[in-house]
Amino acid sequence: MIQRNNKLLIYFMLFLVTSIFFSFKMAHANIQVAAGSTFTVGLKSDGSIVAVGENRFGECNIGSWANIIQVAAEHYHTVGLKSDGSVVAVGYNVEGECNIGSWADIIQVAAGMAHTVGLKSDGSVVAVGLNDDGQCNVGSWADIIQVAAGNIHTVGLKSDGSVVAVGEQNPYGQNIYGQCNVGSWTDIIQVAAGHYHTVGLKSDGSVVAVGYNFSGQCNVGSWTDIIQVAAGYEHTVGLKSDGSVVAVGDNQHQYGQCNVGSWADIIQVAAGMLHTVGLKSDGSVVAVGNNERGQCNVYDWTLLTDTITGGTITVTTNKPEASFTVMGPAPAPYTGSGTSWTKENAVPGLYSILFNAIEDFFTPAGSSQKLIDGAIISFTGTYEPEVELLCGDANRDGTVNIFDASLIAEYDAGLKEGSDVPGLSRCDVNNDGSIDIFDALEIAEYDAEIIPDLACK
Repeated sequence: MIQRNNKLLIYFMLFLVTSIFFSFKMAHANIQVAAGSTFTVGLKSDGSIVAVGENRFGECNIGSWANIIQVAAEHYHTVGLKSDGSVVAVGYNVEGECNIGSWADIIQVAAGMAHTVGLKSDGSVVAVGLNDDGQCNVGSWADIIQVAAGNIHTVGLKSDGSVVAVGEQNPYGQNIYGQCNVGSWTDIIQVAAGHYHTVGLKSDGSVVAVGYNFSGQCNVGSWTDIIQVAAGYEHTVGLKSDGSVVAVGDNQHQYGQCNVGSWADIIQVAAGMLHTVGLKSDGSVVAVGNNERGQCNVYDWTLLTDTITGGTITVTTNKPEASFTVMGPAPAPYTGSGTSWTKENAVPGLYSILFNAIEDFFTPAGSSQKLIDGAIISFTGTYEPEVELLCGDANRDGTVNIFDASLIAEYDAGLKEGSDVPGLSRCDVNNDGSIDIFDALEIAEYDAEIIPDLACK
């Protein structure tokens, strides 16, 4: 009997709740902050972008962007994910890190020092930019649910809670600090990548870290109740479930990037080279640390620009005992059960569904749809019996009888579609290359014991 790995549901759900794509917890579209080396970017609820700080290479030239649902920033470039799955980028492009114009079907982006990473909806990953250390060698990755990009390394979180990393191929030992030594990690629900360190948030709210630790940026072993992590140049930031923030690492440059102890009501954090940014639940933003380029001048930001009335999500299944989780912008995830389920006034955004396993039935595949304001999206899950597909078993009930013959006859007469005949692929019982009334007659003869057997190829 095939069982779906229920941990997949747990990890995917928890990641979507605690990942860097934090949304306001009421009926608003996604809002988010991102921190580059010496600049800060904010995603507003209307899909537009604001930015402050250094703009030497045009990394803050985002005034014309629209329909953005996630942003990433690092070093001297900014990347934006659009609602249609395409990507835009501005800033330093000497290594081709902004050459993302052909990307499609992307659901998350990450920015490294001189490379850009995109996660596709099928769990595969693409990357462009500097690849001297193999940081863009992600073509073989699969089952990824989140990506992070550091200075010269890339990290991927898999659906089973394990982690992969690349960027250690330089013969001079660019992984000398061990930032890619994540192979033993388990139960991870979010990852973050700093300059030469990697941070992982576990499902129990604890945190692990590997890599360069000269400034204590990996000293996170005592952290608990964390729901999101961010990694800067040499500091690490953790958001707690009560909206407070903790930080460790470099705080000795008299900039105070770890001075977050008084912060409250935070829903997302970001870490730059020498500054830290926090997004509050009312859409305002706070920042501490180096402000020589104006990267902390965010105190007049209001990222909430509009109130969304919401749309409707429906789920239908063929099993009363079915259960599922619908994931998307907060306050999702939603859990449901039964043959018919509806959620009204859902926040617009990208939603995905995962169906739970039912014993002796194949679990329907998950899928994703975009909900726009005032619209309706519908998910359907059909549980098929986990039985051997018998020759002539048109309705896949585990037996071959007159009911299968009748179903084939209706199909041949055009009264049923192929999708209405779940066992259609094994119904050419006379092996003549077609499925028609003659197959139905042969099935009927078999059920009446006129012929001893059926011989599908």
